[in-house]
Amino acid sequence: MGRGRRAAFAHLEVRVDSIDADPLEGSPTIRALRERGVALGWLRKLALTP
Repeated sequence: MGRGRRAAFAHLEVRVDSIDADPLEGSPTIRALRERGVALGWLRKLALTP
């Protein structure tokens, strides 16, 4: 870090609903792209690659 700067870390406890079984299909952005006819096979392959 630069002069006079320091890293700050915070512990947060966040409670949220779990995601869908298939988060790509549940995404509003993905649904909008599909409605426009955008092929998203490349995205699914990328997302599933460890």
